[in-house]
Amino acid sequence: MLSSLLLVLTGIVSPPATLAADTEAVEPALRLRSAPGASSPSSPWVTIPVLGIRAAPTADAQRPKAIEYSDGYHVRLKIHQIGSYLELPLFAAELIVGQRLAHDRDRGEPSASGLRSAHTALATGLGVLFTVNTVTGLWNIWESRNDPAGRTRRILHTVGMLAADAGFLATAGAAPESDDDFGRREGGSVGRHRNLAIASVSVATLSTAMMWLWKD
Repeated sequence: MLSSLLLVLTGIVSPPATLAADTEAVEPALRLRSAPGASSPSSPWVTIPVLGIRAAPTADAQRPKAIEYSDGYHVRLKIHQIGSYLELPLFAAELIVGQRLAHDRDRGEPSASGLRSAHTALATGLGVLFTVNTVTGLWNIWESRNDPAGRTRRILHTVGMLAADAGFLATAGAAPESDDDFGRREGGSVGRHRNLAIASVSVATLSTAMMWLWKD
């Protein structure tokens, strides 16, 4: 009886003579004889790998890593946002005052000293504002360099504002040095000064509006 049972077991699970050679060349496997009627075109043996099994990544492994920001980042961001809200009113006031000055020169009339002082004060305020926003913006974009969320929007905004910075520096360099120079509206310094100012204001406004309207 025992010998008959052994014969039955060896008939069900019995590795072929080439199994030793196979397991040396490939990963170890458990080979079982397929059941009668099972489809096995090349061999009656079914190989079941027991090593080298790759488990699917867990949910924790697939979850993106959280990006941590410092307290200074949030303080700089708040300062930067406040500066962006002050930017447009200052632009509007400076353009109005500049147009008044140009209009007076066109008519050959001297501008009021208060108007000239207002123009200088507004230009100085814009210079301070853009210096602060440039420093806080560049500092924060460096800290957020590893955060993929909103990266394209941040880069486009930064490029636009740096271009506006360069335009405002050129605008200050083209400012008229005297009333006579200021009076040559199109061909003299006032024409270049005005055109550079309008171009810089336009670029800065578009870059700021993009951050307000383009949400991730």
